[in-house]
Amino acid sequence: MGKIDDRKCLTIIVEVVVIYLVTFALGAMALMPALTAATDMSTNSVTVISSLAVDAVLIVVFLLLFKDLDPFGGKPGISVRHETPFIVAGLVSFLLLGILTGTILAGLMPENYSEYSSAFGLGTGNMGIIEILWLVVAAPVAEEIMCRGVVFKAVRSGHGFWLAAIISSLLWAVIHMDLIQGISTFILGLLLALLMEKFGSLWVCIGAHMLNNVIAILPSDVFTLPNELKYRVIMAVAVTVVVLALTRALAVHKTDVPDADTGISII
Repeated sequence: MGKIDDRKCLTIIVEVVVIYLVTFALGAMALMPALTAATDMSTNSVTVISSLAVDAVLIVVFLLLFKDLDPFGGKPGISVRHETPFIVAGLVSFLLLGILTGTILAGLMPENYSEYSSAFGLGTGNMGIIEILWLVVAAPVAEEIMCRGVVFKAVRSGHGFWLAAIISSLLWAVIHMDLIQGISTFILGLLLALLMEKFGSLWVCIGAHMLNNVIAILPSDVFTLPNELKYRVIMAVAVTVVVLALTRALAVHKTDVPDADTGISII
């Protein structure tokens, strides 16, 4: 894949947004009423099944239409054994940052956070296999292909890392159409972009995304955070240390050798 100019980059972003909106609208307006009429399932079950179907369609459509971007393509010569510590550091950073963000948002906007959690049954331990399949598998794969595999790669090929990170993270935040999720996903999206920049592999981002969603659906009595300020400070320090360690790892491994396929500097 060669360098993508501004016009082509904007075209790709618009195409991604249109595809997402059209697929989502078709799923909401066609599939949901059909399921509701044909079954006696609850509204929540119909919504989940429809969302699962929409994500499955999005995965296929994005892979077919943007195959030239090679969403799953990675940088050559990466040693799994050598890079494992940095992958682990990135995943730990992602989880800790997500936990810290959720804790802060729960404290700042308790009503919004409560409504968001109850809407998906998060923290109740009562989620069915379809809900788990959607939240832990389909949604992470579809969203990572769209945001990091297509949008991030397209913007990054012709612009700097930070513009690509911000645009892909902003898109990820907006498609959730929820204030709590929007703030949290934007912040986490920046770290996912950093992982994508380091490893050039969508699988690392998908793994982090899946792990984050697994933590989100665990029963609240299994995974809780104390609300005392001292524990929040400890968590903030832990996140800072891990992120700094990951940043240091990026600096140590930085090189100016361009990727032969994309023209992106290998970091």
